[in-house]
Amino acid sequence: MKIASKNLIFLPIAFALSGCSYFDDSIDVKLYQCKQSAYHLDINSTLMRSAVDWKSPQLVPPPESRQELLDRLNKINLTMSSAMNGNGSMDRDKLGDWYKSDFCQGILKEYQDHAYGSPNDKERAILEANKGEDAALLRQVQHFSKSMADRDSKEVSCNKFKEQYSMTYANQSTSSEKYREQLEQGLRSTINDSTFKLKKYQVESIAEEISGQKIRSVASNMNDICADDKLLSDRIAKSDAAQYAQSKKTRILSEKSQALDAAKRDVNKECGDLQEIFCVADIRRTAAELAYAQSRECDDKQDSASNCSDDAEEMYRKALLSTELGILNAEKKKREIYINDPAGSRIFNAANALRGIDMLAEECQQQAVKNGMKGAAFQAHSAAVCVPNATREFLKPQMEELGKIKARLEALQGTNSRAVG
Repeated sequence: MKIASKNLIFLPIAFALSGCSYFDDSIDVKLYQCKQSAYHLDINSTLMRSAVDWKSPQLVPPPESRQELLDRLNKINLTMSSAMNGNGSMDRDKLGDWYKSDFCQGILKEYQDHAYGSPNDKERAILEANKGEDAALLRQVQHFSKSMADRDSKEVSCNKFKEQYSMTYANQSTSSEKYREQLEQGLRSTINDSTFKLKKYQVESIAEEISGQKIRSVASNMNDICADDKLLSDRIAKSDAAQYAQSKKTRILSEKSQALDAAKRDVNKECGDLQEIFCVADIRRTAAELAYAQSRECDDKQDSASNCSDDAEEMYRKALLSTELGILNAEKKKREIYINDPAGSRIFNAANALRGIDMLAEECQQQAVKNGMKGAAFQAHSAAVCVPNATREFLKPQMEELGKIKARLEALQGTNSRAVG
């Protein structure tokens, strides 16, 4: 079997040194074979590179002379040439022999024991049940399928999180659909463990965000903002998932506010039977905005306010009641001021009040004249009968509205009392 070479670059040695024959048994060559076979076969190449880089200083001392360095480079060139076919492609069978050798597999196991710890009972059982599969690959999947955070502190470095993210979505060996679900569960665990410095609503929102298909986009954003020398728990607050987080209650009220805003702009919006005083659609929109603002405050203050225990519907109901009561009481006061002094109130038809009352009183006054009244008797009748009756007639619209307002206030206060009780 043959495999095309993958951007193979040989080290710059023009020829084999005389006297050098077979160097396959030298440790530096074996280490190079391990790394190159994993790379060209696309099998655990990242893991093998880390394992070889970790093991090399333990097995191969630095060259003591330039000649020794050249000898080593020549050996590497020779061993790679031996794995090439005549057409420039790589011999897959030979690469496979290198990768599967006891030496290379031993290095992988030793490095994973060093980096992951010895396999626990569960991991050993999985390896035993899947003897036909690559043990190093299975150990990688098992290792990164759980939280990378420290069990006690819940801290994890950005570097470790980035490694887990890469294993889940970017690593050639581990990122296939076969292992995706397992590895994503590991990412979820790491992210959830790292939210402990956030506010409650952010923790809950992120947990909900990553529970489904959004895990990749959320993890990708965290991967982008997480600097290698930082902790994920210190960077996670800057993620989109944290900054745009809202509690479930706040989201419900936000959606309600948006829906009622659309209803408010409708030319055929519902205004109710008190539309001369206020429009129901406007009241509902204002109440939804108020409830939404209150819920956001509860989020930010960790539910410290007394009304934060209310669910979304109850918070909106109370905001609706408060908003309507506020408007009704304000409108009630306006009418009471106007009724008490229509000409001096500067509201409603204040500018025309005296003239309007005089016009309404004129018919009564004319009738009094016809009835023979004049002088002091006429003035007394006008002041006691004509002007008061004209004033009541002039104020009739506001007095009727005041009656409706009082009736509505009484009904609302009764409803609220029953709800509280």
